[in-house]
Amino acid sequence: MASGNRDDLRFVNKFLESHKAPVLETLYLTILTTYNNPVPQVEIEKWIRVAISRSVRDLRLPQSQRGSRSPCPVLEELFMYGSWDHGGVKTITIEVPWLQRLVISETSDCDRNWFMVNTPSLKSLKTYMRNSQFWPLVKMPELVKAEIDVKHSDPEKLLSCLTSAKHLTLCLNSQMDYNPPYDFNQLVSLELCTRCTSYWLIHILRHSPNLRTLRFRQFYCSNTRNFLIKWEQPSFVPKCLISSLETVEWIESRGTEEEKEAAIYLLGNASYLNKMTFKSTLKEKNRLLMEFESKPRSSSKCLISII
Repeated sequence: MASGNRDDLRFVNKFLESHKAPVLETLYLTILTTYNNPVPQVEIEKWIRVAISRSVRDLRLPQSQRGSRSPCPVLEELFMYGSWDHGGVKTITIEVPWLQRLVISETSDCDRNWFMVNTPSLKSLKTYMRNSQFWPLVKMPELVKAEIDVKHSDPEKLLSCLTSAKHLTLCLNSQMDYNPPYDFNQLVSLELCTRCTSYWLIHILRHSPNLRTLRFRQFYCSNTRNFLIKWEQPSFVPKCLISSLETVEWIESRGTEEEKEAAIYLLGNASYLNKMTFKSTLKEKNRLLMEFESKPRSSSKCLISII
């Protein structure tokens, strides 16, 4: 347990610096926050870096608050960047009740690790993981923005914790076996990876009744598929197309038949659509524009542009 007391900080630093074993099996850091002696964030991030450099296999970071009726300074932001390829970190548990912003970005040469996250007050979440597993343990009712680029995850569990998000970016390779019952009622902006969108597009449109902006972008995704390998037009029109969707944007559009079929479906059913924009390096932009202009639109005021 560590507090902002100088003796505590000195003890933890001395312990970590003196530990020379090649593998640190377990390290539990309980951050005790008091009003007069908050633990500086720079110290916490230093301890995490040292632990990882010692090839820790089980790293847990909880935070507790004690001793004051007044609000205490607490850890609100945590950033973790780089490689965790030091003999195999197995589990990293982040348990910080008041954490508001979390960024985890790993390099492609990392071992496959487990990130267990218990952060119910989170407002902003950004993850980039090619090898590790990301497991949120609780719902995040205050979440505003989430950018999720994860190859390995339990999508049902992950999405169920993100339902309060207003702005959501997804690059997920995993698929769900069934259509889950939860909704994204607060979601107004959605960005999807064009290489793993075939499943998520209609699923999220179905459950996002207030969506206003839909964006497609090609991530540096390990999925080698192109956008919507087989477009299957749904048998229903999602509520957001009837009542709220205003903007659709395609970044790095390739002009494939699958893209065009999906775009034509959106044009024909989005009643409040104001603009549909394609950002592309294609040479035949005028021909593609004429093709879209000839298709029926649910919204007569929708402006189509290819730039």
